[in-house]
Amino acid sequence: MKKRKISTIVAALSLGATTFGFVAQASAQVLEELIVTAQKREQSLSDVNLSVTAFSGDDIDALGFSNSVDIAAQTPSLSIGTPVGEGNNPSLVLRGVGINDFNDNNESTVSLYVDEVYLGALAGQTFQLFDVERVEVLRGPQGTLYGRNSTGGLIHFISKKPGFENEGNVSLNVGDYSLVEIEAAQDITLGKNTAARIAVAKKDHDGYVKNRIGPDANEANSLAYRVQLETTINDNWVLNLNAHGGESDTVAPQYQHQATNDGVGGVTSDLFGYIDTDGDIYAGEYSRVGVLDIETNGQSFVVTGDIADGVSFTSITAFESVKKTHEEDTDVGPVPGIEPTFIVDHEQVSQEFRLDLERGENIYTLGAYYYDADIKGAQDLDLRGIGDILLETDYTQDVTSTAIFGRAELRLSELMGLTIGLRYTDEEKDFVYSQDVDATTLGAPAVERVLNITDSLENDAFSGNVGLDWDLSDATSIYTTVARGFKSGGFNVGFGDGSSYDSETLTSYEFGLKTSFGRTRLNGALFYYDYQDLQALTFNSATAASSISNASDVTVLGGELEIVSNVTDNLLISAGLSVLDTKIDSISTPVGVLQDRNLVLAPETTANILARYHQTLKSGSSIAYQLDGSYKSEHFFDVVNQPVSRQGGYSVWNARVSWTSSDENLELALWAKNVGEKEYLVYTFDFTDLGGYNQQFFGAPRWVGASMKYSW
Repeated sequence: MKKRKISTIVAALSLGATTFGFVAQASAQVLEELIVTAQKREQSLSDVNLSVTAFSGDDIDALGFSNSVDIAAQTPSLSIGTPVGEGNNPSLVLRGVGINDFNDNNESTVSLYVDEVYLGALAGQTFQLFDVERVEVLRGPQGTLYGRNSTGGLIHFISKKPGFENEGNVSLNVGDYSLVEIEAAQDITLGKNTAARIAVAKKDHDGYVKNRIGPDANEANSLAYRVQLETTINDNWVLNLNAHGGESDTVAPQYQHQATNDGVGGVTSDLFGYIDTDGDIYAGEYSRVGVLDIETNGQSFVVTGDIADGVSFTSITAFESVKKTHEEDTDVGPVPGIEPTFIVDHEQVSQEFRLDLERGENIYTLGAYYYDADIKGAQDLDLRGIGDILLETDYTQDVTSTAIFGRAELRLSELMGLTIGLRYTDEEKDFVYSQDVDATTLGAPAVERVLNITDSLENDAFSGNVGLDWDLSDATSIYTTVARGFKSGGFNVGFGDGSSYDSETLTSYEFGLKTSFGRTRLNGALFYYDYQDLQALTFNSATAASSISNASDVTVLGGELEIVSNVTDNLLISAGLSVLDTKIDSISTPVGVLQDRNLVLAPETTANILARYHQTLKSGSSIAYQLDGSYKSEHFFDVVNQPVSRQGGYSVWNARVSWTSSDENLELALWAKNVGEKEYLVYTFDFTDLGGYNQQFFGAPRWVGASMKYSW
């Protein structure tokens, strides 16, 4: 590693566990410490001995986050790509650790939870944010307290719970591209010990990618709901029932066409003779107007109660269902060429039992976890536009995972604590894969089965962590931890594949500091990752086949710095910095073995900042001016690190002005996103060998609008 990079990391001292957590009160903004449940119990964020970024519901509203992937803009070390387009399977990457696989039978290396329930289906991980209490991002392996083993970390979305005050709110958001977004929530008291909360969200806007020969794409048409019922059974036991769901039914997202084939006379076009020459990254000629239809629904049953003094019990039973149909115009051109269809039906059941014991200042957790997922998928590849070939692929995958875990937080002295966690996981996957080829005009039978695979694998492993923390003063603490996580092996479902790959493991070494002084909080961490048997996706652009295989070892070195400060009574500034160095020793690709490559979506530097100036008017109402932005340095969208998959450094800025009534019940706001009209890639796929072009996925254009929220 370059000396410059090491010195930058050390200088940052990477201080990383904080929250915005600011509230407007009277004539000033006041720092507010969030209470989080990152360690499965309520704690002040400054008392959590791991690297966490958290957002309150007010933070999410002020930042204009409307879906689950938006949080990456203000979270150091978190990148989220869109390998199959906006609104589809996200690629979650934390500190360089993540997957760039778009196949629906895989699971994210950065786990995603909603109300303590793990969401295994990739297609269900991009969803509307509404009626949120807070969001917590935990960095590093999470192999002890949370249901599924996670090598990269996890993101936990926590909904507002029912209350007995009959509180509620309604909001309206309008803007460019005929944006109309409506949200509403209401508490309902049903008795002395029972309350319900109903929340709904509807979002619509026109497509911002113009199709010159058909309907525009990259639109929104989604509806989501959540109904909770919470009842206090007696003085000791509480039951929460949660039913939720959503649907998004849109024109499939379209990508930008970049010709990469050097044709006759030096003219660069694709192999079909097409070239997009207008220079508009939000326009194209798309022959296939497919659909992206995602439907989710689920139910959870959470029981908590005290068994005895200092002994509590938690049971979480959950059912989740995700169904998706995605019809893609892969050749992104005006004539039919390469047209795949992806269909999945993902059903999962999970059960967690947890026992928490408090003995003086010592806290113990024991638990068991069960997860079962049934996945049925179909992938058709229509090549009849170029060769009269149709590939029909079907697969099923059954996943069963069981685990037992334990954790102890021990006070060794008044100033020192020890944390020890251990989990044993046993996981089994049963897999059936078949592929038929219809190539009648090529002399083959009408339908010929070319692949028929039945396979299974089983992985079992220990994961856990050991950590020490010291209170240096009332305002400053440090911690150090060693943690290990793993992700089980799996199966490829790309066209003409069906092969398997092995599990991966990651060992993390981390040092963190949390401190406050005056009006300022400063938190962060330095870390080193020893990443073994990386599950790396490579894409063969000659056959359109994607495949995961185990690369050699990877090293990751870096850190984060986050700071929140009331510079004055009226001015608050929050900022974050991440410095990262990743190195894949070697990886096998269709073109041979490559060495010294960077991880996908792992920029060396990311930064975010928010400045908010709050002013109280003579009437008692208030006005706030807000500017926020994010920066990412150069990064790549595939492990080969080829030039067409590169995005240079860029920054995106947003602005907001809001007025709040004196009773704080009404808020009106004007907002603008991407005010500088920055054009930047969020993903690419190279089809040079097969089609002579590169798919480019760009971030959204400038967007201006207004909002209203009324609370009671």
